[in-house]
Amino acid sequence: LLSNGIRTSVHYKPLHLFSLYKKTCKITSSLRNSKKLYQEILSLPIFPGITRKQQNLVIGEIKKKIK
Repeated sequence: LLSNGIRTSVHYKPLHLFSLYKKTCKITSSLRNSKKLYQEILSLPIFPGITRKQQNLVIGEIKKKIK
């Protein structure tokens, strides 16, 4: 997507993956759902001024990638 001018990001990082948390808290389970979601969730561009043309570009590129 980035090669087509579409910036994406990850807005959810599980707490247990932060170094400070690892140093101070003991994790007693695998937290596999948190890890799975972190690896699979993608935040798409969304902002008040996004135009219909920009929306269609994002939609079109995503459709190409999932086919």
